[in-house]
Amino acid sequence: MGLFDKMFGGEDPGRIGDSFAMTIEDIFHISGRGVVVTGKVASGVIKVGVRAVVRSGAGAEKVCRVTGIELARENRDHAAAGENVGVLLTGIERDDVKAGDTLKNAAA
Repeated sequence: MGLFDKMFGGEDPGRIGDSFAMTIEDIFHISGRGVVVTGKVASGVIKVGVRAVVRSGAGAEKVCRVTGIELARENRDHAAAGENVGVLLTGIERDDVKAGDTLKNAAA
C-alpha cells in the first residue's frame, strides 16, 4: 500500500476533493489553453478533469474545468493540501478571476 493509499484510504482523488480549497494568489492567461491560477492548496485534493468553481469574496461563482495541474514545473494529475501549484482552467476568462478568490470543487 502506497503513501497516498495510507493517507486517503485508496479512494479516488477526484472523490476526496469535495473539500478542496485554494486561495488564488496569481492569474495568467495562456492563449489557446485557458487561465492558470496559482496558490497554495489549503485543504483537500483536486484532480485533472473535474469541474471546479471560482468563488469571489462577494460570493459570485464561475464554473470551470481543471485541465492541468503543475507543481515545481512538473505536470501532475492531482494536487493536495499544502502544495503550491498552478491549475489550468477552461470555461472561464481571465477577467472572471481576481487574486484572493477561492478555487473549490464544484458540487457533484
